[in-house]
Amino acid sequence: MNIRVLVRAMFVVWALAVAALSVISYPLYPGGKDLLVSVKVTSSGFVVHCIAYFMGIFLCYFSFNKKNISFVVWAGLLIFLYSVVLEVVQFYLPSRAFNVYDVVGNGTGILFFVVFISHPNEIEKKKAFHRAGRPTQTDTPEEYATHSTGQADFCPADPAGQK
Repeated sequence: MNIRVLVRAMFVVWALAVAALSVISYPLYPGGKDLLVSVKVTSSGFVVHCIAYFMGIFLCYFSFNKKNISFVVWAGLLIFLYSVVLEVVQFYLPSRAFNVYDVVGNGTGILFFVVFISHPNEIEKKKAFHRAGRPTQTDTPEEYATHSTGQADFCPADPAGQK
């Protein structure tokens, strides 16, 4: 079985589970407390929403072979819209209520993933830029001689002489 097919199935299961958890009535167990609040993560479930939607966009990202930032942003916007629709549905359910903090938590989880996934790409771009014409501390003397600038900030053969 292809790993991408498995991750896509997990993404579909995530979407269905989030929808189901959004419309079912609480409490789910004896004692009269909300299941998520009783876990003592937070009283509003903000952290739970952040983690759930971080996982959702994570699964979406790895479900498709689109490794560019525009895909992540569009997927994030669509998943955020999905979360808003689920919250609006809760407004019309007698046992549930619309909570703006849930929407903020969902958006925060998605935003964390977008920043997380885009940050390494920016670091790689900067490394590639610096490798293009400037010697680095990891260059061997042969690599150092091939750089086009002709001057270096240091001499790789003499690490003590670095500026």
